[in-house]
Amino acid sequence: MENCIGSYYEQYKNGFHEVQKQTKLLSDPMQANREGDIHHIDYIIPTNNPQKKREYTQFIAKECMLRKINTHGSNVEEWRERLRECVIFEKRIQFLLTVRQWHDEGIEKVPLVKLVELLIPCILHLENRMGEKIINMVLRFGFQKRQQSATSFISKIQELFQKEVLGSGNCPSQWKLRYTKDTDGSVQLEPIQERNSVIRAMLHNINMIIDGSIPDNEGEFKEKLLMACSKYNEAISILTSHRALTDEEIDTFQDLIDR
Repeated sequence: MENCIGSYYEQYKNGFHEVQKQTKLLSDPMQANREGDIHHIDYIIPTNNPQKKREYTQFIAKECMLRKINTHGSNVEEWRERLRECVIFEKRIQFLLTVRQWHDEGIEKVPLVKLVELLIPCILHLENRMGEKIINMVLRFGFQKRQQSATSFISKIQELFQKEVLGSGNCPSQWKLRYTKDTDGSVQLEPIQERNSVIRAMLHNINMIIDGSIPDNEGEFKEKLLMACSKYNEAISILTSHRALTDEEIDTFQDLIDR
């Protein structure tokens, strides 16, 4: 709990409790009129109403400034994306605070419904956690099946991410593949935990990551993995549409997930 609050302050340069006292941002995914509520993060900005667009832009800018989120050189959609990531962090802290309160009140058996309601993630959170899991699984499988030393594998993957997945040869990313080394010299990859925008970029280039991580002698597995990730990307693109899905889209989404 304290580590989360400390990390929140370190990342956003403002205290969690101070932000909660001042924020007017709404983020409940179950709010029926969220797409028409100008204080909601899912508000659909009208293209034919400059005044509403200006009001919402100013509102989002204020919420970003409250959390010390950088708003220089970008547009309102980019600000809102950064704000969504911060909101996920805030919901996690709120969950931990609630659990602590239950503990302090001596509640040993938490009602299942209350717990489930707290744990239901928003779609953005689900997308981020799933994306992290997929990337971690691919890299760890490739690391286990590697045909070179651990340091050579890490160096190759790091260069792939820096110059192709997240950057380019002329403008490489500073991303690092973190790992730990035990006293006996064995190397373990650390879990990848990134912002949603970074995970999206990784999933967008998942074929590149699979080809670079999985050795050629695992051809059958690689083909299945490429197909599975392709279906997942199609499915998540449907799920992250900021509107209610049609019955046909729901069926298509389910078919893609089944595949």
